[in-house]
Amino acid sequence: MQLKKSKNHIDNFKNLELSIQFSLDGFSFLIKDISRNKSVYFSEYTFSSPASKPEDLLQHIEPIFKSDKQLQYDFKKVLVYYKNDLYTLVPNAFFDEGNLASYVKHSIKTYPTDLFAFDDLDTINAKLVYIPYVNINNFLFQNYGEFEFNHYQSLFTEKLIRINPPNAMYMYADLENSSLHLSVLKGKEVSLINSFQITSATDCLYYILFTAEQLNIENTELRLFLTGSIRQHDETYQLFAKYIQHIEFLEAKNELNTSLDLPKHRHFTLLNT
Repeated sequence: MQLKKSKNHIDNFKNLELSIQFSLDGFSFLIKDISRNKSVYFSEYTFSSPASKPEDLLQHIEPIFKSDKQLQYDFKKVLVYYKNDLYTLVPNAFFDEGNLASYVKHSIKTYPTDLFAFDDLDTINAKLVYIPYVNINNFLFQNYGEFEFNHYQSLFTEKLIRINPPNAMYMYADLENSSLHLSVLKGKEVSLINSFQITSATDCLYYILFTAEQLNIENTELRLFLTGSIRQHDETYQLFAKYIQHIEFLEAKNELNTSLDLPKHRHFTLLNT
């Protein structure tokens, strides 16, 4: 297990907000001082091998929550984001809160014990329907009491909509050890969001080029922005560069970046203010 953290110290313990992002590859968290609207601490735990299921994820995180003092403050607000591929996007015109399971079961395997939830994406008049990890929710409730949870893709999409130029069609790829999350925006409209399980650099390239083909984006016109665990010297990036002309890293803007031994694009969703 690898750990990366900021070097900042927390000096105000009364008005703290905790944001945590969970995936089967690990989790990261950001602590903000609400009174100053300032990020004061960030940490990342990356597992040596991804958890195979949510039950295994809980086994990984329980000892960390017991030992990491930064996770044991009396937080005024706790926000949780689940980063998985257990979701689908539903336009408001077709959404019925009583049929959440029916939206998801056509694209992923569901179980009777699954909890279904949804996020409002008002900027695009849609709902993101997803399956959070019930066991993680229960564990967090025992530790913090009431908290808010959403899907990572909802937060990521909202941030992309704010920065995507008018009339420009850009593709955004967020990569982790075992997953690829793709978003394509045209101006302030979402053309596609999807997630894929990956095992190689070739997998990543295939899904990106196949998505571009389905949206009629020529390789010469494709503008790809990268976030996540990928770096410029990686095999995956070098393979991308052979087929895609325009590639950039999407860097987060946060005061903690100077104290983090991490690329600025590593945690765009949590760290971009």
